[in-house]
Amino acid sequence: MKKIFTILLFIVLAGFTVNAQLPDGSIAPNFTATDLDGNTWELYDLLDQGKTVIIDLSATWCGPCWNYHESGALEQLYELYGPDGTDEVRVFMIEGDPSTNVDCIYNLPGCNSSTYGDWTEGTPYPIINDDFIAEMYALTYWPTIYHICPSRILTEIPQLATEEIYLMNDNCPVAVGDNNAAISAYDGFSGIFCSAKTFSPVVTIQNLGTLNLTSLTIEFYRNGVLEFSNDWAGDLATYGLEDIIMDELTIGEDTEFEIRIINVNGVADADTSNNSYFGQANFSTSITDSNFLTLELMTDGYPGETYWEISDESGVIIYKGGNQYVKDGSSSDNAYTETNYAYLFEIALPKDDCYEFSIYDSYGDGICCAEGNGYYRLKDSNGIILLEGGDFESIESTPFSLENAGVINDNAAIVYYSGEEGSFCGDFVYNPFFTVQNIGANLISSIKIEASNTNGVLTNFDWSGVIPSGEFGTIQIGELTVSENYPVTFRIVSINGNPDELDYQNSIVANFSKNITKHNFMTLIMELDDYAYEIYWQMTNGAGDVIASGGNQTVGPNGGGARVATEDDPGAYGAKAFILEDIVLPEGVDDCIDFLLVDDYGDGLVDGGGGYFSIENGDGEIVVAMDLTPVYFADINTLIDAQLNTSGLDKLNGVEAIELFPNPVTDELNIQFILIENQLLQLGVYDLLGKKQLMLEESQLMNGKNQLSLDVSVLKNGLYYLRIENEEKQITRKFTVLH
Repeated sequence: MKKIFTILLFIVLAGFTVNAQLPDGSIAPNFTATDLDGNTWELYDLLDQGKTVIIDLSATWCGPCWNYHESGALEQLYELYGPDGTDEVRVFMIEGDPSTNVDCIYNLPGCNSSTYGDWTEGTPYPIINDDFIAEMYALTYWPTIYHICPSRILTEIPQLATEEIYLMNDNCPVAVGDNNAAISAYDGFSGIFCSAKTFSPVVTIQNLGTLNLTSLTIEFYRNGVLEFSNDWAGDLATYGLEDIIMDELTIGEDTEFEIRIINVNGVADADTSNNSYFGQANFSTSITDSNFLTLELMTDGYPGETYWEISDESGVIIYKGGNQYVKDGSSSDNAYTETNYAYLFEIALPKDDCYEFSIYDSYGDGICCAEGNGYYRLKDSNGIILLEGGDFESIESTPFSLENAGVINDNAAIVYYSGEEGSFCGDFVYNPFFTVQNIGANLISSIKIEASNTNGVLTNFDWSGVIPSGEFGTIQIGELTVSENYPVTFRIVSINGNPDELDYQNSIVANFSKNITKHNFMTLIMELDDYAYEIYWQMTNGAGDVIASGGNQTVGPNGGGARVATEDDPGAYGAKAFILEDIVLPEGVDDCIDFLLVDDYGDGLVDGGGGYFSIENGDGEIVVAMDLTPVYFADINTLIDAQLNTSGLDKLNGVEAIELFPNPVTDELNIQFILIENQLLQLGVYDLLGKKQLMLEESQLMNGKNQLSLDVSVLKNGLYYLRIENEEKQITRKFTVLH
């Protein structure tokens, strides 16, 4: 089996967003689902029968899930207190990972992920394969186990023994008296605000009496004064729930409020301890007249779990940072990587408004203080702290006001580049386009964008259209030709004919590489990971013909992420295979060579120490190299510009009869060669990725036979290159270090 990670207690989900784990005391969401045996279950139907329900949200690849499953605690609970016992309890295992299929539960060959075994073996209670339930219950780590009372109230429990779980039933609310209603939840505005709020409070009532609940009155008190009352009529059985939408109201000042239930079924409530909800809403004291703010964000030990944003009163996000996947599952390349590091961000707010700063944490422990002393501080231009914090759970949102400030009229940010990038051959011609946000007060009708590289400005583009304040627009600029091996920087020069008033995300870089070889002989060098049998590679010429290939033929060029590979497939490599493959191209013919590397599992070469590849020309010079240890991929490709119809290779002439000995070498490498004439030369040692490891000082060498020595004892075992070079040209030779 593949990729099984065992941690003692639980595993954090990488694929779920920041929807907070349901807190204890929440109302359990209802679900209807079908188990593996074809039986259909509705949660509320079981609860209405007075059953306590235990749901075990697990994944087949999760070691802690399997360990608890195999402990027999839930199996014994079901046998003692389930339908064949006292008939008080129901237990369900929910396989909630959307990336696994049902074969993984049975440990069948068709499993598309990983599994610890057959989860159905010896399991008397129902197993349901339904990731939608995991999403409903806002799952953030595996396993998550909930105890759900007949009253629908849930409590998350650890991996308890059988009797400990059963004793949880003593904490379940029970029906008291004939006529008894409770406020079980409130959904409406509370907290801090900075402009008048109009809303309709919503309360969830629950029948905790033995008779059906048919009527009651709900009262709303503002600062101790009755604001209004609403009469409700219906028919709720014991433990039944219903949401009641109350009258609309507006608050514009500090407010304390109480929502109260009276006249339950026309009589006094049998238990008044749960008849009231108390809340408050406070007007924000965080006010500034400065458009220009600074956000200081100190990360904790897990910076990739953090995302933040600033939005205006209409909800438009003006600034954001960090891993947006945490909030909404959006693809993000901006996750923070530095632990316990203070990031600084300059922020310009366009005009007076009520803004809101929100910060998210995917694990649910904030940025302080479990895994470091992270914090955030939002300051104005005078250094006054408007907002600060860090000790929260999944989400913290706080409003603040900009009042009596100036107006930033012309301001835009490039939030996304949608054009081409990567390797290319010859001259590459295309039309770049971008997503731009208007973060100024004025409507944007024109933008000038400059394209440049290391050698200077390539061209300027003028765009015209309409982007309202706070909104996003996709703009496409004119044709651009890329011909050099440099990244291209796109920069906003002006907005509406005026300079952009704040340099915030005004530029973005498109990375281009031109991998040139002038030799018809190339060598592919690859070091693979523990699962080398998942790899297939090929080279194709400009006509699409395969000129070289290797690896698992079952995977092939289209098998990235298919997860069908086995160690016995034709051509499959062994674990940690080292590949050295020579490729010969037709002489005198220019071509564009496409190198494709495919991983069947879809996780690249990250397992068991990782891997890399490099492609070198006939002189051992690196044409393209890539360290793939931190890179997850299903397939990856790069182009090589084979300029073979040329003359004058950049090869060092006048150096002959080069010998390196001993080879392999342990400590001292002897280098011997003949010079046709005197030359000023430098000798260096490079690894397979082209990184300099050792260097001999440049010196004037005489014509005739030369012999030098180089101490390589400090180098790790592996393949290296000796490079002999002057200011313009070079020649290389391979050697191996073996201690």
